[in-house]
Amino acid sequence: MTKRLSDIAKERSVEIKGIEGGLGIRQRLCELGLHPGERVTIEKTGILGGPFMLKVGDHHIAIGRGLARNIIVEE
Repeated sequence: MTKRLSDIAKERSVEIKGIEGGLGIRQRLCELGLHPGERVTIEKTGILGGPFMLKVGDHHIAIGRGLARNIIVEE
């Protein structure tokens, strides 16, 4: 079952199934290593709408909740 990354609890590992949004959003997320087929681990979720801290491979990145809503994942 697919969900949005913004709906996943912390300390979960998920696979990116797709990215919604325009070309700019897709390019930005791809530059960060977030593309379909990639596994990511949600390390922390910000309280009160703060950023998501993710582990992608050996890298740690932060993205805002708005960008996280564009990422379709499967647990």
